[in-house]
Amino acid sequence: MVQLDVVIKPRLAAEVVLSPVPLGSGGYIQGQTVTIFVSPKPGWEIQEWVGPVYRALGEIATVDMDTSAIRR
Repeated sequence: MVQLDVVIKPRLAAEVVLSPVPLGSGGYIQGQTVTIFVSPKPGWEIQEWVGPVYRALGEIATVDMDTSAIRR
């Protein structure tokens, strides 16, 4: 299993939905593609995506789960 950690700064500024949802203990099968949806709370916006994401457009980005990764 490969782990995906999504970090929002400040922590309570947005909600995150992962598609597909993590399996069992919070991991993904190596090579699986995950879409990250970020919904900023009122008054907040996405400034930047950091990490090995691609097709980052506004509130949505994609990541291939090749290795454990952290999103900020």
